[in-house]
Amino acid sequence: MIELIQKIQTRLTAEASLFTEAGLPTISYIDKYRGQPTSTEVYTTPAMFIESKTTWKKDGRAYNGNRQINFHVVTEADLGHSGGSPTLQEKFASETYYNIIRRVLDDLDTEDSGKLKRLEEKSADTQLINYQIISYECIYADPLIAGLDYVEVAADESRILQIEKLGLR
Repeated sequence: MIELIQKIQTRLTAEASLFTEAGLPTISYIDKYRGQPTSTEVYTTPAMFIESKTTWKKDGRAYNGNRQINFHVVTEADLGHSGGSPTLQEKFASETYYNIIRRVLDDLDTEDSGKLKRLEEKSADTQLINYQIISYECIYADPLIAGLDYVEVAADESRILQIEKLGLR
C-alpha cells in the first residue's frame, strides 16, 4: 500500500498542471482511510483517504489477490460554512476535480499490482461533509512472495496475476 500511495503522490505532482489550469488545488493530504471524513480529526483539504480489501485465492504454492481500493476524496472541509447549497459554479468545479482525480488514478500500477480499473463512484453524504468515493480494482501479488529472488511475477490483461517458482512450469 505504501508503494501505491507514493505512486499516487508522484502522479499528482506530475499532473499538477491539470489542477492549476482548472483553477483547482491539488490533493494536499493522503492517508489510509480510518473514518477521517466523518470524524473530528483535523486534516487539510483537498484530501484523499485510501481504503482497501484484498480477496486471496491460492493457486498452487502462490496466492493471487483481487484488491478493491476505495479512494475517499474530500474537496471541502465543511459544506455548512458555505452558507447553504453549493452554487452551480461550485458543482461544476467539484465535477471537474473528480474528473482529474479519475484521470490520475486510471491505469495506475505498481510492482505488486496490475493496473487500476475503475469500478464505481458514489457520493458519501455525512452531516459534516459531502465527498466522493471512487472505487477501483486490480490484481495483486503477495509482496512477501513476489520480493523473493526465486519467484517470477507475470501479469497481463487477460489473466490473473500469477506467481510461479521458476522451473516448475
